[in-house]
This record gives sequence, structure tokens and C-alpha cells, in this order.
Amino acid sequence: MRKTRVAGFIVSCALFVLSALSIPPFFAAAASAAGKAGEFAIVYTTDAHGRIVTDADTIGLDVVAAIYRATPHAILLDAGDFLHGAPIATLTRGRDVVDLMKRAGYLAAAVGNHEFNYGRDILLERAAEAAAPPRSMRLLAANVTRGDGERLFEPWLVKELNGLRVGIFGLTTPD
Repeated sequence: MRKTRVAGFIVSCALFVLSALSIPPFFAAAASAAGKAGEFAIVYTTDAHGRIVTDADTIGLDVVAAIYRATPHAILLDAGDFLHGAPIATLTRGRDVVDLMKRAGYLAAAVGNHEFNYGRDILLERAAEAAAPPRSMRLLAANVTRGDGERLFEPWLVKELNGLRVGIFGLTTPD
């Protein structure tokens, strides 16, 4: 078994403290974090609750996309609760959030409990929109099933990153 290091841990943790850092040094660190063969970076967001616009309190999707694009061998993921919350998300029941996340370069997002706030049918519509070309983003949830046990969403995906096959799966909490 080949042992690998995930240099992107620092990059993903830095998202939480970005407001305390200046942008140029962060980009320099992100760009050098995943340069060696067999290394990759994970850039992720979580609990955005529809907050997609950069302001004094929020790292918007424009900044997240810039970090992702400046980081070699990176994947961009979301850990859930992105569709609902801010008025800009609620007005279109998350449609605009999905569109902007796809444009930012998200590969996948876990289905969070708040993704169900508009109901299952709307969420399934957002999942289909997310997966549609030209930019495809997958909504993942390995543990969300119909009453008959059939999964509602893709459970996982596999992506090749800098010579490594990486498995990504989504889990949804019940509350």
C-alpha cells in the first residue's frame, strides 16, 4: 500500500481563518501546498447557508474559487448546508447557489440536513441541475434512502488527482 500525504489539510483549515490573513501570502501558501507528485489539496467549505457574496463577515464564492484555481492538484468540495439560508439563496430555492458553485469549480457537495428545507422534490431538482453539463457538480449522500432502501443520491465518486485515485463520499446527519 502506498503511503501518501495530503498537503491540502493546511489549505482547507486556512479557509476558516482567511479573514485574519492577507490574501497574497495565503495564495502563495496554497499554490505551493500540493506541488509534489502524489500530493493534492482539498479546498472545502461547509455550512455556508446561502452566503455566497464576499463581505466583511463572509468569504464569498469568488474568493473560494480564486483559492481553488490558485492551488495545483486541488479539489473543491462542500460538506453540506449550502442551499438554504440567505435571501439570495432562498429566492430561487437554491438554484442560483448551485449555478454559482458549479462556476466556482466545485466537484461535489455532501447533502446537509438544510438541503431538505425546500422539500425532497426541490432538492432532487437541484441535484439534477448540479450534475448537468457543462460544469458538473455531484450532490453526494451515501446514507439517504427512499423507504424501499434505494439511495436518493450518488453515494460516492472517484477522482484522479496528481496520479492518485481519490474516493469522495457524502454522509448526511439526521438533524
